[in-house]
Amino acid sequence: MTRYVTVKIPEEMGLQIDKVLYKAGYSSRAEFVKDAVRRLLEKFNEQEVQTYGVQQTDENRM
Repeated sequence: MTRYVTVKIPEEMGLQIDKVLYKAGYSSRAEFVKDAVRRLLEKFNEQEVQTYGVQQTDENRM
């Protein structure tokens, strides 16, 4: 079972998301934000691999 957390963003940012949401193929703010966070985490992970030469596992990411 997947557990979720709540994240607050400024209203203006939410409105900006709304403007591109459907154009970008997302059906909800939550879907948009999850994808954005996932992509950013992947980018950080790739940078760590380049910097340290090792890829983190789920167990040592936090």
